[in-house]
Amino acid sequence: MPKRTDKRDPSAANREADPLDDAPARADGAHDVAASDADVAGTPARPEYPSPSATGVSRAHRTATRAIEHGAPLPAGSGPGPRARPAVARPHGRERYVVPRTRSHRLMMLAGAMVTLVTCVLGAYAVVNAGFFRVDRVDVTGTTRLSTDEIARATGASGRELFAVDIARSRAAVERIAGVSRADVHRVWPRRLTVRVVERAPAAVWQVGAVGYTVDSSGTVLDFAPEPSMLTIYQADGGSGLVAGEHVDGDAVRAALQLRDTVPARVGQQAVRFEWTARNGLEIATDKGQRIRFGDGADIDFKLALWRGILDQARRDRSTVREIDLRFGDRAVYR
Repeated sequence: MPKRTDKRDPSAANREADPLDDAPARADGAHDVAASDADVAGTPARPEYPSPSATGVSRAHRTATRAIEHGAPLPAGSGPGPRARPAVARPHGRERYVVPRTRSHRLMMLAGAMVTLVTCVLGAYAVVNAGFFRVDRVDVTGTTRLSTDEIARATGASGRELFAVDIARSRAAVERIAGVSRADVHRVWPRRLTVRVVERAPAAVWQVGAVGYTVDSSGTVLDFAPEPSMLTIYQADGGSGLVAGEHVDGDAVRAALQLRDTVPARVGQQAVRFEWTARNGLEIATDKGQRIRFGDGADIDFKLALWRGILDQARRDRSTVREIDLRFGDRAVYR
């Protein structure tokens, strides 16, 4: 039996194995073509590429590969080479193309940010210079005797930018006014300041020589004219004149106010004069001709009870009491 001869081109047998010969079948069921009729005729072989299903490339790449294998023209923008734009997977099989940021793109973004920043700074500078935040009014409340203009001037805020006003310093300046006990200062944007004050209440008259000074219960000298109905405390050892804002013995002032109201009920006498000296403290004279030395305002109730006991003892002894010294607690001295 005659032997069969292979009429194919011997060079085809010597070619290297096609890398796609052993590749798995594509998902669509088609098989890769190992050689075409043109190969048998001796024409140059077309380039062949790995199976798309094996390499995991995109659908567009697979389409281009099949077109090359069958000699069809390539779709525009496709091919096995580098793609023009990277693709990012999206849900439901859709693709989104992202344009990579280049150095020039980043520089443009930086320049835009700088322009925005400079614009904001210049705008803020223009608003400030235009006086939009300049304080044009200071509202003062809570005054009955004090001048609102004096308090407004003390804040130092008029004509200044509201954000530059030091609230703590303004409050301290207002509270240094003699008639102010407490002050609250607040900003009201864009250009107003509010000040609420609590005035010191006049409590007594502190008499030094022929001049009487109005004081409050803490002993602060006020810039108010004395009123005739006020309790007067005479500084018997003399002294220099006082100015508003200075202080006298506040403890003696409070003790005198308390004794004026309690002596009639507790002792049965009226306090007609209150004197004070730096050595002996507070001393009162009564309508019965007695002089009672209290010293300070400590233990007023105990001192009043002791005073009453001394009077009862003197009545039993049928003696007369002219002076009582209550400064030393239960060691009272009288004559």
